[in-house]
Amino acid sequence: MGNMLSRSFCLFLFILLCAFPIAMQAQQQEDYSVLDMLDSNFTQFTTSRQQPDLFLHIDKTVYVRNENIWFTAYILSTGPLAPQHTLHTLLIEEASKKILASERFIIESGLGGGALFLPDSLPPGEYRLLAYTNSYLNHPQQSVFQQSISIQAGEATTFKLSALPAAASILTGDSVHFGYKVLTGYGGLASGGEVSYTLQTGGAVLQTGRKKINPFGEVNFSLPRSQAFDKRIQLEATVTREKDKQVIRSMVPLFQDIAIIKLYPEGGNLVHGHASKTAIEIKNGQRVPIATKGQLMADGKFVAQFQTDLYGIGVIDWAPQEGKIYTLQIADSTKQLVYRFPPVAADGYSLHLREAVVKDTTFQVEIGTPGQSSFHLMVHNYRNVFFAGILRSHDKLASLRLSTADMPEGVVTLTLFDDKGIPRAERAVYIEKSPPVQVQLITDSAVYHHRAKLELKVKVTNSKGEPVKSLFSLACVLASRLDSTRAADIVRFAHYDRFLPSPAAMPGNAYYATSENIEQVLLTRYWTRYKWEEINATPRHVASEEKSCDVGQVFFRDKPAKKPVSLMIISGGRTFTLNTDSSGYFELPSQVLQVESGKKAIILVSDNKNFKEYTVRMQNTCGMVDTGLAKVSWPEAGYVTAELSVQEQEYLKKALQAVVVVAKKQNSYYDVYKSANCNDWVCMYNILNCRNHPMGSQPVSGQMYSYQGRMVRYEGCHGAEPPGFMQQVNGTSWPKEFYVADYEKFNPTAPEVMSTVFWTYKVMTDDKGEATLHFSTNDLNGRFICVLQGYSDEGVISGRTFFRVADN
Repeated sequence: MGNMLSRSFCLFLFILLCAFPIAMQAQQQEDYSVLDMLDSNFTQFTTSRQQPDLFLHIDKTVYVRNENIWFTAYILSTGPLAPQHTLHTLLIEEASKKILASERFIIESGLGGGALFLPDSLPPGEYRLLAYTNSYLNHPQQSVFQQSISIQAGEATTFKLSALPAAASILTGDSVHFGYKVLTGYGGLASGGEVSYTLQTGGAVLQTGRKKINPFGEVNFSLPRSQAFDKRIQLEATVTREKDKQVIRSMVPLFQDIAIIKLYPEGGNLVHGHASKTAIEIKNGQRVPIATKGQLMADGKFVAQFQTDLYGIGVIDWAPQEGKIYTLQIADSTKQLVYRFPPVAADGYSLHLREAVVKDTTFQVEIGTPGQSSFHLMVHNYRNVFFAGILRSHDKLASLRLSTADMPEGVVTLTLFDDKGIPRAERAVYIEKSPPVQVQLITDSAVYHHRAKLELKVKVTNSKGEPVKSLFSLACVLASRLDSTRAADIVRFAHYDRFLPSPAAMPGNAYYATSENIEQVLLTRYWTRYKWEEINATPRHVASEEKSCDVGQVFFRDKPAKKPVSLMIISGGRTFTLNTDSSGYFELPSQVLQVESGKKAIILVSDNKNFKEYTVRMQNTCGMVDTGLAKVSWPEAGYVTAELSVQEQEYLKKALQAVVVVAKKQNSYYDVYKSANCNDWVCMYNILNCRNHPMGSQPVSGQMYSYQGRMVRYEGCHGAEPPGFMQQVNGTSWPKEFYVADYEKFNPTAPEVMSTVFWTYKVMTDDKGEATLHFSTNDLNGRFICVLQGYSDEGVISGRTFFRVADN
């Protein structure tokens, strides 16, 4: 937005303001210089980010080991971007902040797909899936896609932990105390056993040690209060008693009798006599939302009432008064309240909207100022500016009506600056325009038997009933494996999530059905105070060459090469050549690393005469980037997560018992499997080189797999070590194919119980806006959900349908 454009916005606002008690006056050049400064800072901020708006559609949110996380990546930005060609994915264990899996995948024409395999070695618990594109390496201010998931296991119960009744939480004092009763699988006391434990939060280890289980079957702990308060603490305990041993992970139930209250004054400030919608959010000491009723009191007298919902959010609609002492009361009088009430200023700046969900062509905003003064108003979405102007107010309170004609659908932000360009108040608004694109998912039956064929028809139309050409991905999974309170949705992402000023735990999709709930999201998740400090501090962006993750250096007789060396790269059945610089240094461009899933790129020196004298040494420079992202404390929703179905739990326990039986029969000795040709795979049922499912994930060295009816330990591909002049590098993968069972062609006798019965990452509708898909159910009973996400000629699309599978 250039200077001339700023002045045109001012003229537009002048026309709007003629009917309101604010007057536009001739401004001197220094007045415009403030607006120009804001314009320049905003341009630098957006240029330095070049946000690709990366979204991942994943198949579900609850997994078990030996499954794949299937996903499709969408680049939704319509602004100028560097080429987006590589998707980086990381799987982080929440408690330890360790990276337990990472892969790279190809992005082509704004679309990518892939799968992350979850090996046996992963402990059950809470995880975070992170994703970013290649442009993040040059623009680390970009947002990173993040999705919380759970990995569960139907483990045999040797021991159980039962939390002892907690003493009342005391907010003063140096320590907090808690304990567990340790029980055997049959309910007896595990007295005399030992517990090796680690207490950790956010990747930081708070305490580690060993404790004996006392004669009452109890083990007790204590932590400094400063380390435990308002933290989600995980206990990882290894319980040992005689020959029995089990690892148990549990969230420590501390401060559940405390209500931590956070207040969000509308616009950022409480000002005497200025109307305010003040959002209130209440959670317990473990950050779990509290649904309750309460009252706002002033000097002990009732002012207003409020009610928080299942997300712990509510709104107080009131006009604060200076000099009064405000307190809060909630219905549950047994809970200790922890809060700090914001001060009420005698005068100042404020922004108030009676209706923040705008469905009309204009909306009204009430502006509060200290009195007669000039100020600046900017309407934007932290990517583009839609209006900017210099205004003058004769009164402390005034109204302004703005047009939505040039504003896009979604969240936009109003920022109020004083005459020096300092941000004073900010308020988010949701602009609702055309009706959403309609997506119909129709199955040929509502109920199916086991291993039955299923036909699913997709039809995409606009609000006029006209067909819309679309591209989408689709997952059909057991409904209990998809936690709707935390699963990401592309429509919500496009209209809400990507405009968040900072990462936040957003409510599930159903929450946005009412304007009241949307208002509560705007008042809490978009409350900034203020992001402009970051914007104003953004240094001028200097364009640079694209950074590479894979860099290396060639050595000749153990010393850095003193002249350029010719290299050959073999990947995906193609051959490339590359020359190093005069010191042997080189970077691998993205196009030479494209491989099939599970394969590697090979780099070797091309010198035919002296190739044995060379050594190639590689370094992955993205490792530090990944480690830094893993350490970030991403927002935790604290909602109840989905669980495995009873049928799945029983199957997993039987499978585990079978493994134990095999181990005992073989005197705890497992056969070792050494790969003969390095072309091994593991199917979704953890079977090595499965004949029933001739595709799958690459096996992991050291892991246990079923092979020809027995358990084996896979020791990998033990070919000759590559010579020094050759190196193997993890490639950037094309998406692998999801195996779709056809039981008419092959009907295995073993149970088929994968909870994802169908996945496809790229389907296009025809000219009628239609597509037809075919797949089969398996041996799982229950309610299944099919979720479609994608984009169309008329915007992003999302849809879902259900069907049921019952016994034959």
